[in-house]
Amino acid sequence: FILKGMLPKNRDILDAFALAIRTCLLNAVQHAKATELYAEFYEKENEYLLLVSNNGLIPKQEVIPSGGLLNVQNYVAYLGGEIRIQWKPCFQLMVILPRKGTEI
Repeated sequence: FILKGMLPKNRDILDAFALAIRTCLLNAVQHAKATELYAEFYEKENEYLLLVSNNGLIPKQEVIPSGGLLNVQNYVAYLGGEIRIQWKPCFQLMVILPRKGTEI
């Protein structure tokens, strides 16, 4: 697991990012046969960003959220954010969440 950037101080954001990373880790090992997972955090003026990718096999078709990714999508939407999934040239999950709430 290779982490880049500073973890957000907002508890809701941190929980959402942890859920996304955990889901991507499980999917990367199970479906992509990955041996490495990369997570990058970015904090912008009005939003937090998380990018997750891996060194595994490239998906053969568009990745449609189901199971764990659907849970991530629903939780992120509940917090007022969105996810974007890129599947080529490699898998990448982007989680975008607004900056609001209480910091820890």
